[in-house]
Amino acid sequence: MTSLPNTSEEDSFRPGLCVVHRPNSSQPSKVDIVAVHGIHDHDFSCWSREDKSSSSEFEAPGLLNLLPERFPMARVMTFGYRTEPSTGGLIQAPILRQLAIELLASLTANREVGETSPIVFMGHNLGGVIIKELLWVANNMEIYFPVAASTKLLVFFGTPHFLEEPKDCSWMDLMFALTLASNCPAREDRQIFTALIQTGLNALLAASGRFEILSKHYQHINIFETQKTPRLDELIVPETSAILEEFEAPDEDQIRSLNLGRNKDHMGLCRFSSSSDPVFETLGGEIERLLKATASSTEMESYMALIGLRAAILMRYSEIPNAPMESPAPDTLQWATPQLLDTSDEFIHVVGSPGSGKSVLCSYLKKQSMRKSSIDSTAPAVTLSFCFSRSNNRRRSAEDLVGSFLLQALARYSAKLKPKTVRTMFAVVGMVSEQWSLDTLWGLLHAILDSQGEITVLCIIDGLEDCNESVEQLLRYMADTRRIPVESESETEYKFIFTSRPTDRIDSIFKQIQEEAELDETFDVAFLRFDLDSEPDVVTDKEHFIDERKKNTAYPSVLGDLEHELNKRSFLELTLILDKLLDPETPPEAKESIKGAMGSKLENGVLISLYETFLSEIPPQEQAWAGNVLSWLVFAQQPLTIKQLSVALAVDCYPVSSTHTWKVERLIRPNFEVDLHYALGKLVRVEGHEVYLAHPTVREFLIARGMENRIAIDCLRYIGFQNVGWEEVLQVCEIPPQLRLPNSRLPSHEFLAYATLHWATSLRQSNNNDKAVAQALSFLRSGSTAVASWGEAYWALRKPAANQIKPCWDQPLQVAAHLGLTGVVNMLLAEDPNQDKRQALQIAVQAGHEDITQILLNYEPSHWGSVLFDACMFSHTSIVELVLQAGQTSLPPLEQCLFIAAERSCSKIACRLIDELIATETDAENRLNNVRSPSGDTPLILAARLGNEVIVKKLLENGADKSAVNGDNHTALHVAASCGHLSVVRALLQEMVETDHENKALKVMVSHHFTSRHHAIIQRSQRFCSS
Repeated sequence: MTSLPNTSEEDSFRPGLCVVHRPNSSQPSKVDIVAVHGIHDHDFSCWSREDKSSSSEFEAPGLLNLLPERFPMARVMTFGYRTEPSTGGLIQAPILRQLAIELLASLTANREVGETSPIVFMGHNLGGVIIKELLWVANNMEIYFPVAASTKLLVFFGTPHFLEEPKDCSWMDLMFALTLASNCPAREDRQIFTALIQTGLNALLAASGRFEILSKHYQHINIFETQKTPRLDELIVPETSAILEEFEAPDEDQIRSLNLGRNKDHMGLCRFSSSSDPVFETLGGEIERLLKATASSTEMESYMALIGLRAAILMRYSEIPNAPMESPAPDTLQWATPQLLDTSDEFIHVVGSPGSGKSVLCSYLKKQSMRKSSIDSTAPAVTLSFCFSRSNNRRRSAEDLVGSFLLQALARYSAKLKPKTVRTMFAVVGMVSEQWSLDTLWGLLHAILDSQGEITVLCIIDGLEDCNESVEQLLRYMADTRRIPVESESETEYKFIFTSRPTDRIDSIFKQIQEEAELDETFDVAFLRFDLDSEPDVVTDKEHFIDERKKNTAYPSVLGDLEHELNKRSFLELTLILDKLLDPETPPEAKESIKGAMGSKLENGVLISLYETFLSEIPPQEQAWAGNVLSWLVFAQQPLTIKQLSVALAVDCYPVSSTHTWKVERLIRPNFEVDLHYALGKLVRVEGHEVYLAHPTVREFLIARGMENRIAIDCLRYIGFQNVGWEEVLQVCEIPPQLRLPNSRLPSHEFLAYATLHWATSLRQSNNNDKAVAQALSFLRSGSTAVASWGEAYWALRKPAANQIKPCWDQPLQVAAHLGLTGVVNMLLAEDPNQDKRQALQIAVQAGHEDITQILLNYEPSHWGSVLFDACMFSHTSIVELVLQAGQTSLPPLEQCLFIAAERSCSKIACRLIDELIATETDAENRLNNVRSPSGDTPLILAARLGNEVIVKKLLENGADKSAVNGDNHTALHVAASCGHLSVVRALLQEMVETDHENKALKVMVSHHFTSRHHAIIQRSQRFCSS
C-alpha cells in the first residue's frame, strides 16, 4: 500500500489520479476503485477516519484503508482537484469537462489495453457530478468506450441528482449550503458566492440532466445524510435530492439501484472507522457481486456495441429538445386520467386553441402514466414523449421524433437488451448512410421494445401541427402498429396521444387513416378526437387563467364585459391584454383604447394599441437601444441567445468599421438581461438563454412601422474585425454535438458563429439592400485571409452534403452564387462578363438558387442538361421546372434523371419527369420499363424498395411493368414486401391481375420473404392468394 505522509492537509494534497493501493505486481487487479472528493475538500481527508484517533488523519484515511483490507486484489485510487473560487470552480462547464477528461485519460493510462476488470466510482457531493460528466464523455468518445464498458458500480455520497423545484435558485441554495458546510476558509466565502451568482449553474444542471440517459445502465448506490450539518443546522442534500429511482437488473437476484440513509451529517457521510458499518458492509457486498460476475469477452463486445449504438444515435439526435415538463394549475386536470389514459381508445387526437393547455396536459399525462406503471408492477409499461418545437428555426420531422424515442427506450431498457439484439442493431447502424431513414429508425425502436416481452407503450406527442411534411408518413407508421398480428413474436401494445391546434391538414390525415382502418379488417384500433375547447367538464389553463383574474381583480366589470372577446385570444395575447387592463398604473385612456380596439372589427387592433402603448413607455434614454434590440429580434434567422444579442448590440454601437473583438466586448452592457426586462419586458420574453418576441404579431407590427434590417451589414463588419476567433469556431465544429458544452463559449465566439452562417441569408431577406450588397461585394473582393477563414468556418458549421461542390473562397462569383446573392452576382457579371461561369452555375444549382441559375444560364446556354441532372441530384423542384419549361432539346435521358429523383425519394420531381416523359416521348412506356440501374432495378422496383407509394402509383398509372424482375429475380412486390413497406404492397396488389404467374409469385413471397415484423403484409397477401 502507498504510504501517506504525515503532513498538513495542504502539503499532502495530490492533484490528479493517485494510486493509494495496488495488488502485488505478480497479480493483476481484479477491480479498480476510484474515489472523487467533493467541492472545497481534500482527496484524502474527505475519506478519513471519523474518530481521528491517529496522530494524523492522513496516515489512516478510513475508507481508503478499509477497502484494500476487504479486497486486497483491488487497485484503489483517488482523484484530486482544486476548485478556484474566483472562477466558480466546478460550476463552469469547461472546468467540469476538463476534470472529467483528465480523470478518464489517467485511468485509461493506468489500465492495460483490453483490460476488462470492473471499475467502481465513488463520489462525494459534486465529485459525483464529475463522475456523471466522465461517463457522458466516455460513452461518446470511442477511445474511452472501454472505461464506459468496464464501469459497473457508482457510489454517490450526498450527490444531488434532483431537486423538488428544478430551478436555478434551488441549485444556488444548494451550492451556498455546500460551500458553507465545506472546509473552505471563511474569507473565501464572499468570492465563492460572487462567482456563483455571476456564472450560474449551467454545468451542474446539464451534467445531471444528461446522466438520466445513462443512469439505468449502471448499478448505483445513493447514500444520503440523516443528521443535520452543525454549521448550518440543516440537511445539505436531503433524501429527496440524493436518491435515484430503484430498479431491478435483468438478473432478478441483483439489485441495480440502492438508496441508503446513513446517520451522519453531510461532511461525515463518506468517513468510516470500522468495516462493521452497515453501509460499508452493503458496499462491500455489492463489490463482491461484481467480482463473481466478471464480464466475458463476448459480453464486453456486446456492451461496446451498445455504447457505439447509443453514441451514433446521440450524434444525430442529441440537440432535440425534450418535451416540456410543466405543472398544471390546481384542480384543472382531474378529468384527464379517466377520459384519456384509462380509455380503451388507442389513437387519441387532442385538439385545442392556443393557450388551452395542451403542453401542460402532455406533461401531466406523462407523470400520471409513469406513476401508474411504478405502482402496478404486474403491467409493465413505458412512456415515451416528444414535443414538436421549432428550436433552431427548424421544423422537427418524423425522424427527429423516432430518434428521441430511441434514446428514451435505450435509457430505459439498455441493461435488459440481449447481446444478439445489440450486435444486430449496431450492425444495422454501421451499414446505413449518413442520413437515417424513418424505416431504419422505426425498426431499431421496434427491436428494443419488442425484446422486452409483453409491455404497453404509451407515446405522448405534443404540437403535431409543427411537424414538417413527414407528418402523414409518421402517423401511418404509428397506425400500422395497431394491425392484427398473424404469427408475430411481438407482445408490444401501443397507445398514442397526440395534441395539436385544430388544423385542416392534421384533421384530414387522421380522417383518412380512420376511414382506411374501418375498411381494413387487419386494423384493430379505436380512434378518439378530443376537443379541449368544447368538451364538457373540461377546465383548460386559459379558462383557469381568466377565472383567477376575475377573483383577484378590482375590475370585475371590465372582465365581464370582455369575457367573450378574451376567450377568442391566445394565451400570450390574454396575458398582455389582462396585465394591461388590470394594472392600476395603466392610464384610463389607454384602457379605453384597448377596450375599444377589442370591440372593433379590425383584426389585431387591440394588439396594435397595446404595442403602441408599450413602445411609448420605453424610457427616452433607452429608446435607441431598445429599437436596435427589436430590429435584431425581428430579422434574426434563428432565436438569439443573450450572449449573441449582447454582442450584436455592441457591434451596432461601435463607431469604426475595423477593430479587435475584445474592444467590442468591452461595450457589452454589464446587466444586459436586466435592462432587457426593464425596457422591453412586455414585448420580449426570455426562455432558457434565448430571447424571443412576446408574440408573432409583434414582428408584423414592427415591420409595418418600417423597421430597417441592418443585420447583414453588422455581421459583415464583425467578420471583418481582427482576431475574431476562427480557430475556436472550427474547434467546436470538430466536437460531436452531444459533447459540445452549452453556454460555455465566449459571447464573441457565439455571435461569430451566428454571423458566419446567417449574414448572407439576412442580406437576401433585405431584398438585396444596396448598402448591404456593396458591403458584401467589398468583403468578398477583399482578398484577405478573413474571407478564407470565414469560408472554412462557414462550411464546417453548415455541414453540406458530401457531394456538394465547395466554392473557391477567392472567387467572388462562386461564393455569391452559392450564397444566393443575386445583386452581387449581377454586379460581378456586369463588370466582367467573360469570367468563368460554369463552376458558379453548378454551385448555384446545387444550392437551389433559381434566380441565379437563370442569370448564369443566359451566359452559358449549353449547360441546360447538366443543370437538370444536378437539380434532380439535389432535389430542387423549382430548377427542374425551370429547365423543363424552357423546352430545351439537349437534355439527358429523362428516365436517368427519374432514377436519381427516385433514389432521393423526391416525389414531386419524379412525378414531373414521368409526366414530361409521357408527353414528349413516343416510346415512353418502353423507356420506363427497359431502363435499369446497375443492380438491375427498374424505376418501379427502386421506388418499391424505398417505400415511396406516390412514385409507385404514378409509375403504375403510366404503364410500368409490375412483373419485371431485377438481378435477384425479384419483382417490385417482392422487394416492397421484404422491406416491410405495407402501403406499397397494398398499391401493387390493387393493380395486380390474377394470373397464375403472379399468384405463384405471391405465394413464394409469403413463404420466403417475411419476418415476423411484416405480419400485416403476410395476412394481406394470403387473403389475396386465396380469393
